[in-house]
Amino acid sequence: MNNPHASSVIWFDGGMTTASELWIAEIELVPLSPLKAVVRTVATVGALAASFVGLGGESWGPGTADLVIRRISDGHVMYRASQNDGDTAEALLGLAIEELETLSPEQFADEWGFERDQPHVH
Repeated sequence: MNNPHASSVIWFDGGMTTASELWIAEIELVPLSPLKAVVRTVATVGALAASFVGLGGESWGPGTADLVIRRISDGHVMYRASQNDGDTAEALLGLAIEELETLSPEQFADEWGFERDQPHVH
């Protein structure tokens, strides 16, 4: 009997081919406490005012989204980075997914700064 999926399987010396076989990347929204929500609002108003007078317009305040890279086998977080805005988080997620699909596990872990076999990050 022919296996319809057999043609899509590629074997390279029995080893893994890409980091996407070990890890996934995703965005986790971080709920803000009422105090942090106030700080975020004040920081956003301050950033808007600063950009109005030419002092820059960077996002300030607590992060609202985390990029997390999880080990598929057990869900442990291998990498976490807080982002101040959704656009930055989405761009970083896109980069992580692209590199998961193209880099070896060793290259990916080195690029993102974690040990391939680390237990987990809290």
